[in-house]
Amino acid sequence: MMLIPLLIQMGLTEDKKPFDAYYLEYNKMLYNFIFKMTRDEEASLDIMQECFARLLAAWDKVGTKDCKSYLFTIGVNLCKDRARRSKHQNHLSLNHLEEKGIFTADEQANHEHQIEAGQFESVLKELIEELPEKQRVVLMMKKMEDMTYEDVFGITGIPVRTQKRMMQKAIRFITDRMEELGLVSEGELI
Repeated sequence: MMLIPLLIQMGLTEDKKPFDAYYLEYNKMLYNFIFKMTRDEEASLDIMQECFARLLAAWDKVGTKDCKSYLFTIGVNLCKDRARRSKHQNHLSLNHLEEKGIFTADEQANHEHQIEAGQFESVLKELIEELPEKQRVVLMMKKMEDMTYEDVFGITGIPVRTQKRMMQKAIRFITDRMEELGLVSEGELI
């Protein structure tokens, strides 16, 4: 059983009724956001629980006013910490495979054909992973979590104009790489 529901069940958050409501309101949203960053169910659950544990510990300071921003800020920071600690990633980027010569020309053509046949989404996810960390976080918050620029600013501290530039660069990078792989036509935006 997870920590926070256990605390709620045991009545240890009795004097923090609003906390219970915030947990129920944000746990799935926070988990999904963290999972998109980590792609690891167990790590995502651990990070989500840590976010709520820290919120509970700081409840008297944070309260209900900045609860969502506080949770997502902690989530982003814990994901960054996890990424820094993880020196060996389990996946290889397409660039890395091409640079190392793992694909021959025939295999590369076959690989591109397989991608065209139904792996658009996995390539898109891989390209998003290749983005610089701040661009990736802003893109995920804006496009996948449907947050406003102001919400993203509240969580990351990245100014709105900078976020807009990051979004343009990220979309341009992904579009260019998709064009190189033949997944989109030249000039077609994804």
